[in-house]
Amino acid sequence: MRRINPAAIAGPFATYAHGVEADMGIEDIVQLNMLLIERADRDGAMAVRDAELGAHRPASTLMYISGLANPAWKIEIDFIAAKESDDSPAPAGV
Repeated sequence: MRRINPAAIAGPFATYAHGVEADMGIEDIVQLNMLLIERADRDGAMAVRDAELGAHRPASTLMYISGLANPAWKIEIDFIAAKESDDSPAPAGV
């Protein structure tokens, strides 16, 4: 896994990365969260989400909040992806 922290984006506040590169795809996303400042941005955000996810539909949460860390930001998107590794043992009883 390779951490991604582009030089053009201010560094993260803690020990995480802006992104990671792993052998995973859109189909491995299991939870998606979108935080919006303006209700007027909902339709555009949903259209982009749907276009990027295609037929894949992970658990998804949309929240309206009063602001993000940078006042210029309008949306924050985070997601959790999970994938069984090739060397994972089979669950007990299977």
